[in-house]
Amino acid sequence: MNSVTRRDFPRIPYEMKIAYETVKWNADHRDRLEKPLFSHSYNLSVSGIGLHDLPEIDKHTRNKLICGKEKIRLALYLEGEDDPDPVIVFARLVWTDEQETGAVRCGFTFIDITAEQYALFESFVNGRIPVQA
Repeated sequence: MNSVTRRDFPRIPYEMKIAYETVKWNADHRDRLEKPLFSHSYNLSVSGIGLHDLPEIDKHTRNKLICGKEKIRLALYLEGEDDPDPVIVFARLVWTDEQETGAVRCGFTFIDITAEQYALFESFVNGRIPVQA
């Protein structure tokens, strides 16, 4: 029997500019980031995003994110670095992976996304999945 786990939503390798800030779990406004920090993604799916190069998120902050005391507010620049209208979502940290170099990769799942945001992510990701012959 094959025990390979298949994702409900395929991930695509995708690097884009993101802005982020950690916020308390009960934060709810999505109109802007108050004190944004910037980084880049390395993959994306309809349900989440992989981020790297987050030096401001130390081990203590990662612990608060993974246990649900805090979450992250993300601004996703889907249309490139100069995107005037990034998509702002909340996400919860679900895993971390420290590399031999000391760099940390983090996997986040989107939470409380709107139907419109879901449709946008679905179209964006599906439009970048290579067609298999």
